[in-house]
Amino acid sequence: MKNLGRIMRAPMEDLRALTLLLQARLESQALSVLYMAIDRAAWVVSSKEEIDKHDFIAWADKFLLANNNVDFTGLDLWAARCGLLHTGAAESRDYRKNGANLIYYKVKAEMTDEEVLKLIDGWLAELGVTPERVRFVDYFWLAQELLQAMQRFEAWLKNEPEVRERAAAKADRQISFQPLPIK
Repeated sequence: MKNLGRIMRAPMEDLRALTLLLQARLESQALSVLYMAIDRAAWVVSSKEEIDKHDFIAWADKFLLANNNVDFTGLDLWAARCGLLHTGAAESRDYRKNGANLIYYKVKAEMTDEEVLKLIDGWLAELGVTPERVRFVDYFWLAQELLQAMQRFEAWLKNEPEVRERAAAKADRQISFQPLPIK
């Protein structure tokens, strides 16, 4: 389909980088790429020049969280993104001011969220965090779900010619390292 390859080039590169980082056990770097991938995908379909939290949340809600029974929201992911990318912490302005929950990451934990909360209750109290404001997210699940979300995104774009045209023009502006032809 016309322009689809141009639009999906960056998301496919992001997914490749995410996979390599997870294999290398570079979890926070992998999560940074995951959030960057959502930012970039949300930006190419946005009618605005600058991405904002509403674009990120709308993309996450439509493609990542749709049809998933999770206890966190697009706003929670946005807050987690901001905390990780700006300070390397779970806390962010949207947690402090706008009601977002904290996202803490786990990997297929044998313990339930409640058991983990009991273990870290003292630490949370020291941070001034109430347990009901904490959501645990398996970051391998999140990475796997991002792959599915990108597939849903690509399928959606096939049926949106006007959005696809705008997205292709914006995708061409994204940084990409391509080999130059040899003379």
